[in-house]
Amino acid sequence: MILSLRKYELPKEFESVAKCKEENNIRVKHLRKEGKEEGRILALKIDECTKNYPCGSVACRLCSRASRILIFNRTKRFLETSNLPCFLVTIVYFQDAMTDAQLANLELGSLKSRLRKQLHRAGLKCEVIGSFELDYQSDIGLWMPHFHLLVFATRAEIEALRSLLLKKNVLKSLDRVHKPLRVDKIKKFDDLITYIYKFIWEDRKRFPIKKEYRKKKSGKEEYRTKKHRLSPDRHAMALLALDRSGFSGLRFSSGVPRFRHPLCMENVNDG
Repeated sequence: MILSLRKYELPKEFESVAKCKEENNIRVKHLRKEGKEEGRILALKIDECTKNYPCGSVACRLCSRASRILIFNRTKRFLETSNLPCFLVTIVYFQDAMTDAQLANLELGSLKSRLRKQLHRAGLKCEVIGSFELDYQSDIGLWMPHFHLLVFATRAEIEALRSLLLKKNVLKSLDRVHKPLRVDKIKKFDDLITYIYKFIWEDRKRFPIKKEYRKKKSGKEEYRTKKHRLSPDRHAMALLALDRSGFSGLRFSSGVPRFRHPLCMENVNDG
């Protein structure tokens, strides 16, 4: 089954080539400042990337942009072929939170395998596509692994995952309620696709909400989080981990037949 792929209009907020070049300059600077040979090699790889000779690294914003455009068009076409209910599902693996040193040995195969097994145990043999992401959480000094997924099932079916994800999924140093599963209705598919496949890791900072803006009047402290650019040293760490993982390593799918998979090269004619 080969799908002829139309090219869709990208969301207004989608990054321009000029912005990607600016971002690459920052990335090269941070990688060179990192000082190690691996960082210098990746910096040179990104710096020499051109349209005719792309470097193909996730750490390169120009190559990430090209991949995101391809994913956007193919996923849009894939969504048009399905009439099943669909939700945005975020799954957090608290017990796999890692230090800076552990990030250097990031291996996604076992984590993706565990997620597939948990989906099957919960009876979710439906189509699932999405990607892996890491945020650095400044308040606890750890990198938090999570998946953003499009799950083609009902909310009730997805909720069967919650009890499975709560088992042993605990981080003792986290002094707040663990919420390993979040299920959201989808309002704008275009923005959602680019959100799931953004290939950028950031610093999620936690801060207290002022009393007058709190939803609950219990007097207890309430917090919000906001994402920021990583510090130069951690930015270099993240770029190296992204480069080692590759686009295929970051992507996740389950229950999608090969002939329907939006990112299976032989299924789509991009011409």
